[in-house]
Order: sequence, then structure tokens, then C-alpha cells
Amino acid sequence: MANIMTVVPRVEKTFGKVKEEDLTKTAPSYNPNFDGKPLSFLIDHLIVQHVVGHYDQLVRHLQKVQ
Repeated sequence: MANIMTVVPRVEKTFGKVKEEDLTKTAPSYNPNFDGKPLSFLIDHLIVQHVVGHYDQLVRHLQKVQ
């Protein structure tokens, strides 16, 4: 758990650099599912939803072993 918490300041520092207008910017992608998607979508889909999914998975596993 301590190692996970060391990521928090790094994430805050990195996302603190993102400006509101950056969230609407798009870029080409080799993956057609992400081609032309705005940065806001990529952050939500590839980072936020991914982390939430793993958190929920960890909670389920912990409940099984307790």
C-alpha cells in the first residue's frame, strides 16, 4: 500500500500541468478505438476507469480471503 501512495504526488504533479483547453485536444492513434478521441476521454477511459476497475477487483479479492 505504501508503494501505491508514492504515486499520488506524481499523478498530481503530472495532471496539474494539464490545462482545461488541453482536455479537448485530439491526436491520431494506431488504435481505431482511440483515434481522434479527446484527452479527457483518454484520461477517463485509460486511467480513471482502469484504476477503479483494479481497485474494485482488489476489494473483491480481499473480501474473499477475510
